[in-house]
Amino acid sequence: MGSKVFSRMEIITFSATALFIYTISLNAEVTSPGQGDPTNGGEYSRVGVTGFVDLDVFPQNAYGNSTIQGVVLECARDQDGRVGFCTNSDCTNSRAPNSGVKISKEYADYIEEWGYKCFQEIVDTPEFNCTGGVAMCGASGHAKRNARNGGNTGVPSRHSTGDAMDVSGSLYCGDREVARFGVSGRAFNPEAYDKFVKCWDDTARLAYASQDSTDVQRYEAAGGCIGCVGSPVPDSSGGHDDNIHMSAPINRPGRISTK
Repeated sequence: MGSKVFSRMEIITFSATALFIYTISLNAEVTSPGQGDPTNGGEYSRVGVTGFVDLDVFPQNAYGNSTIQGVVLECARDQDGRVGFCTNSDCTNSRAPNSGVKISKEYADYIEEWGYKCFQEIVDTPEFNCTGGVAMCGASGHAKRNARNGGNTGVPSRHSTGDAMDVSGSLYCGDREVARFGVSGRAFNPEAYDKFVKCWDDTARLAYASQDSTDVQRYEAAGGCIGCVGSPVPDSSGGHDDNIHMSAPINRPGRISTK
């Protein structure tokens, strides 16, 4: 069979088609779930992320648009090296449909860079016998609302920008419950509870202090806290007597609460 001789027009058409296919492939690599974790564009190796989602911003006028980019956190207690975050208190479907928590992409970036250290401290403490995959269970994230202080303060909550989670469940290593964060949760394992709480507070301050003053300030001084006051003490500052509040010090436009 003889070789086909391609016309100039056929060559141009073929080249354009090949470039189009290559461009689509390149874009898919960047924008869709790819390296560190094949489901999240390769951006996260320490926090489980299953995909991206738009979160409603509140209040809208502080941002100039109606949404910010968020992520859906992986709900799992597996041993893939990434921390999972689930809505059910034991990270299973035993009580109600279980799903991953939604937070801002900036919060996920913060956990990847800073917050993971607090989970690592738990893993590295021999007496906690933390041998399985780590997951925070009974967590809730993004919520379009103001902060509460015995009522409605009129100041947006950090939940409204996806920069906070309330945790009323437990921290698990595989099938082992290591710490509880619900009502009277500290009594279950005071050492693990106190270690995690102190680490989260210290890490938020360290993230702020580590910034170069000449760079864009990603974090602010008073934005990250845990508890606020949190369980097991009834919280006079706004309804955290049955959970801990984990916020990240993300620098946002306009006035926003730590809670």
